[in-house]
Amino acid sequence: MREFNETSFWKIFDIIIKNFAQLPTIGIKTAQKFFEDLIENNSKIEDLIKTLQTINSCFKKCPNCLCLIYLNKCLNCENVLSFKNRLLVINSLNVFLNLIKNEFKTSLFFNFEKEISISKNITLKKLPIQKLIAFIKNNPSINEIILMFNFTAEGELTKNLLFSVLKKQFPNLKITSLAKGISKGSAVSYLDQYTFKKAFMNRKDVK
Repeated sequence: MREFNETSFWKIFDIIIKNFAQLPTIGIKTAQKFFEDLIENNSKIEDLIKTLQTINSCFKKCPNCLCLIYLNKCLNCENVLSFKNRLLVINSLNVFLNLIKNEFKTSLFFNFEKEISISKNITLKKLPIQKLIAFIKNNPSINEIILMFNFTAEGELTKNLLFSVLKKQFPNLKITSLAKGISKGSAVSYLDQYTFKKAFMNRKDVK
């Protein structure tokens, strides 16, 4: 009978829990629940492996717009329509997917990915400003930039600082943001379709 190696067991267990806990919003306790569920429902492991392999083989981040590449084609850059003069600067991939699924296929997107956060040590210098500037320059049809950040202190700060940078680089471009009237503290990714459309249609110039 194989002897139980306690040191080896805890080493492997800790690695599994730490890998789960690397995912956003997943803490140690939730990671341990994942482990328990997979042990109790062993068939889920095979499905999870297939899902991760699919993600790894089919999906990548676009190096130009930081949106999504599927099967070597960017869903943003290569989805070329005849009329794309609006650029929506968003803060997450989820926002991008929600918008292209719901009537925003005629817009260009740039995924800014994050917002300024003192607590997370995310400063303006750590955000992809130069990539955004390069993307705008490479798409001369753009005549309006719409800044779509969360309705929080961090989102407002990011929007205002980014506006200052973009206005210096592109003084002739119109720069707008979603209309006020949405609850303070709201995340763009959680807005229902009606609320978002209303805020989008009533967008205003950033000053």
